[in-house]
Amino acid sequence: MITLGPGADGPRIHLGRDLVDFPGLSARMEQLRAEGAPARVMVLLQTDGGTPVGVERQVSELVLGKGFRLALVGANMTAPAAATSSE
Repeated sequence: MITLGPGADGPRIHLGRDLVDFPGLSARMEQLRAEGAPARVMVLLQTDGGTPVGVERQVSELVLGKGFRLALVGANMTAPAAATSSE
């Protein structure tokens, strides 16, 4: 599973529980591909609220380009603030 989120110095990318940068993610995906993982693995991509859409697209294209199947599992969104009435 890959989880994307906004960070202070750029996007946060987690592969499983490991924090990686984009080149690190690419290297890990390449390593998994060399081990034959695309034939048996589907990558799940979850995006936290506030993550730039371009980052999600870039990671999606990387995953698909390495030959993996990809499933978008939705976004981690914080619950909206409770509505208050002005009575």
